[in-house]
Amino acid sequence: RTIDAESFAFRHSGTSIISTSGTTSTFAGDIVIGGKTYPKLFLNDNQGVARSFSVGTDNETFTVRNETGSTNPFRIVGSDNSAFFCR
Repeated sequence: RTIDAESFAFRHSGTSIISTSGTTSTFAGDIVIGGKTYPKLFLNDNQGVARSFSVGTDNETFTVRNETGSTNPFRIVGSDNSAFFCR
């Protein structure tokens, strides 16, 4: 369902939980992303050359992924060690 409005808010007991204004959204409390094997939050950059990045988990590894280039430039593995991909 599409909500076509300049701004709106979801409230619980009078407190704004999610509110939007134009292209900005504000969330109060935790945001949970999951329900699948490798949950990700996608960040798409359409300014200039279109690029897509994601932040998520992959087999107990926290990953910042360059989805456009199919690389993982930053990872924190389950043993709390970090790995940087540098050229």
